[in-house]
Amino acid sequence: MDAMHVRHMTTADLEQYDDLFRYAFQVTEKTLLEYGWDSDEIRQSKFPILEKASVLGWFDGDRLASQFAVFPLQMNIHGCIRDIGFVTSVATYPEYSGMGLMSKLMRLSLEEMRERGQTVAFLYPYSIPLYRHKGWEIVSDKMTFHIKDS
Repeated sequence: MDAMHVRHMTTADLEQYDDLFRYAFQVTEKTLLEYGWDSDEIRQSKFPILEKASVLGWFDGDRLASQFAVFPLQMNIHGCIRDIGFVTSVATYPEYSGMGLMSKLMRLSLEEMRERGQTVAFLYPYSIPLYRHKGWEIVSDKMTFHIKDS
């Protein structure tokens, strides 16, 4: 833990950000090709997150261990436009799990959101029990709409 530190990530961290994202969400080259992407395209698609979002990372020396991103959005809540944070790219390498890294990143990110006036945070969890344990709660069910283009 002595060599570990938290810092904001930038586009200079794109390769490590993308590597951890792919590892955590099991994005393989085969999957990318099936959807019509190549490696460079998907990596470039992550630039807006690192440019516009607040992305915090735990680093072990120079190696990224854990990341947490909050993308700024606005949402109409009962007729009032609010600044909100969309949480994305939450990931930790398994050798760093159980060390409290994600809890710290989450707390720091939520504090920064408060300072920016973002009073609501949204995320789409892969594991509801995991995030519920961290204090998050479900606010809606999945809804599907079918819209005719005519």
